[in-house]
Amino acid sequence: SHFGSRPVLLSNASVADALMRTMALLALSCLLLCFRLCTATEAVQEKADCKQDVQCLLKAMTLDEKLQFFAGDLDAIDHVPGVDRLGIPEINMGDGPNGVANTIPGTATSFPCNKAIGDTWDRNLTARYARAMAKEFKAKGKNMMLGPGVNLARVPQCGRMDEYIPGDDPTLGAELVKSFVKGALDENIMTNVKHFGNNEQETNRNQWSANPDA
Repeated sequence: SHFGSRPVLLSNASVADALMRTMALLALSCLLLCFRLCTATEAVQEKADCKQDVQCLLKAMTLDEKLQFFAGDLDAIDHVPGVDRLGIPEINMGDGPNGVANTIPGTATSFPCNKAIGDTWDRNLTARYARAMAKEFKAKGKNMMLGPGVNLARVPQCGRMDEYIPGDDPTLGAELVKSFVKGALDENIMTNVKHFGNNEQETNRNQWSANPDA
């Protein structure tokens, strides 16, 4: 020994006894951990009857369940799994602003474009337009449309100008987009208002940077 004392030799029986005690402690620790996990699960399950109370649902969700809403399915960018035990439905998205796009199998109605509905200056017609479009998304098994489009017509040559309701008038856009969203929600279809700005170029869209100047 470094301290000048004689080394202590343990018999086989002593080693076995020490191992048994260690194993017993580990087993007890595992039981306690399982008990805590089971209790936590039961506590979450007790909160499962949240109906549409968002705060209640958030408290009842596990961390993994919350994180999946930031990523969705790795092989399906248009799908986010739901949480069955809490009654949270999956999210099935579909493009796009001008109606059901060719990313969804089958035929689809060729609706007037978003820019055309913006040119009407008509809130009621915009709501009816969105309701009709939402019905078709629903028939295709979708519960969210990736639209309407609200990018301003800052660059007339923009290749997707037809997708944007406001044209060059942000006030007009703000009014009509509210009617569009309300119309879609009347059919229980969520909307994803998109391209708030800086989406003015389709030419070589993957070869240029859209970072705005500071």
